[in-house]
Amino acid sequence: MTETEYKEVRLGPDKLQIPSDWNLEKIEPMISVLTGESFSSEQFNEEGKGLPLVRIRNLQGGDTDTYFSGEYKEKYIIEPEDLLIGMDGDFHTVRWQGGEALLNQRVAKVETNEEINQDFLFYKLIGEIREIQARTPATTVKHLSKSDINEIRIPLPPLPEQRRIAEILSTVDEAIQQTDEIIETSKELKKGLMQDLMFKGIDNEDFKEVRIGPSKYEVPEDWSLEVLDDLNKDDKPICYGVLQTEEEDDSGVPIVKIEDLRGNMDDPEDLFKISREKHEEYSRSTITGGEVLVSVIGRIGLVDVVPKLEEEMNITRNVARITPKKTDPIWLSYYLKSKPVQDMLSVISSTTTRSSLNIGDLRKLEVFVPPLDEQREIAERLSVVDEKIRQEEEYREKLEELKKGLMQDLLTGKKRVEA
Repeated sequence: MTETEYKEVRLGPDKLQIPSDWNLEKIEPMISVLTGESFSSEQFNEEGKGLPLVRIRNLQGGDTDTYFSGEYKEKYIIEPEDLLIGMDGDFHTVRWQGGEALLNQRVAKVETNEEINQDFLFYKLIGEIREIQARTPATTVKHLSKSDINEIRIPLPPLPEQRRIAEILSTVDEAIQQTDEIIETSKELKKGLMQDLMFKGIDNEDFKEVRIGPSKYEVPEDWSLEVLDDLNKDDKPICYGVLQTEEEDDSGVPIVKIEDLRGNMDDPEDLFKISREKHEEYSRSTITGGEVLVSVIGRIGLVDVVPKLEEEMNITRNVARITPKKTDPIWLSYYLKSKPVQDMLSVISSTTTRSSLNIGDLRKLEVFVPPLDEQREIAERLSVVDEKIRQEEEYREKLEELKKGLMQDLLTGKKRVEA
């Protein structure tokens, strides 16, 4: 990083400080914008005939299951790493991550000449297009025009510095992509482990066939089949929580909502609080730590374990409390998260305007129960994978923060780099 002198330039109503060797330039002379073709839907197919068709919905994922089998002009072919912008809705700016494909209507491809580095422009356009979206009025869907793109003006460094800035930001993006791949691999590993451990256990040799409803399962011989209610403490029955919350009471009792069932209970100060009077009214659904919580209205089957608490908390009507007495809470939470059990919860849930799981049906849920030592070993193995995922997700967040800071500093000239 080097020190530099700055000059003041005006961009619309704003005054900017940019390096003295940078210029404020309109990008139109340095780019060409091609908007996609309106291909006939009669020649769309999902059988892989022709070339893949890239529509707005495909921009972020980098894949598409729609193909076009008709004739097309070569200029509408896009290649990997082409700079694309969605022109409706959220105006996503991406480098295409799929293979050769066709540019559909309402998607624009931006190409650059020798005066500007395309990767530098990509990073610069992310913020510029986002600003256009923020100030674009919309009744239903926002629309971006070709002229909106051409009219963009940006602070432009010398070409060697553009390349170096793009290299730095691309390096961070590569690290983010690698981290995403590790997270995805770990999640697939966990999925396979859960299927094996929750129904096959650890080092078991003798198995028996057990039927639950229409489904048959091969489970270890020494596992028992219990109903969930029999695995729950008698003095703390499985129950819903507070029927109606009220205005928040900052000095009241924290209450767990559905959105908190994603590891958000560690700091009670971050939770919504109800009055102590309301908490006392619903003392039956008090939680103190070690309970297993399950969402039972709307998004059915979210599961979390209550961490050890210094003070009592409560739960909402959308959440059910299970207080295990013969099972390890962490093992039980993994069991309830397993795909076969999630499928069972979905089947026994009723659907009117939104899904709901009756507390009586939850109490009757059948559970394959290993010996306690095996439960704990299963929970430990899955927890190791979860911790790996958590660490990688935390690292990814740090990379995103690093990228955000670098973009703010490097793309504005606040910090300089040696070209």
